Amino acid sequence: MGDLILSPVALYNNIADAFGLLVGAFTFQGSFKFSRSFFAFGSNDPAVPQTTATRVTEARNLRALNQAIQTIADTAAAQSAVAATFTSTDEALETQGALTDQLDSLMESTDNDEVYSALQNMRTQVAAGIPGADQDLAEVTELTPTSTLPSLILSYELYGSVDQEQDIIDRNDIAHPGFILGGRPLEVLDRG
Repeated sequence: MGDLILSPVALYNNIADAFGLLVGAFTFQGSFKFSRSFFAFGSNDPAVPQTTATRVTEARNLRALNQAIQTIADTAAAQSAVAATFTSTDEALETQGALTDQLDSLMESTDNDEVYSALQNMRTQVAAGIPGADQDLAEVTELTPTSTLPSLILSYELYGSVDQEQDIIDRNDIAHPGFILGGRPLEVLDRG
């Protein structure tokens, strides 16, 4: 461990490798959620009183470590998001917005020109790559069934197949798919 403390680059690489292994164990949604939970890493740390030269160094090192972990998390989230298949334009744009907001925050907080440039480059790639040009995504629209019906029938009526039933259930947090209440607005995919 002492070697890692003396070599910030080795410490950063080991943290990035460990983070990559953890992220690799998830689906896109799980990976993104896990990575996103680190976007504000260290923001609740108590302030280090900068009363001595050692404390000033401690504060600077803590800030650098927190920024490094936030950058690793954002990089992992961006890599998984660029490769992800989204179900809707809304989902893709929400993911893109979360990533670009975090990258903007990291760019504002760094005083290193090389790091700023790398973050700016990543932001450009995220903005251009989410959603991927090869993805023909549906829009999310609101629909209010007039009567109570099962999710299988709603899926068939909307899409001509039952393939989207699980999306309807998940998107609307439906506890009992056999009884979707009429008169209640639902979010569904509009396949045009």
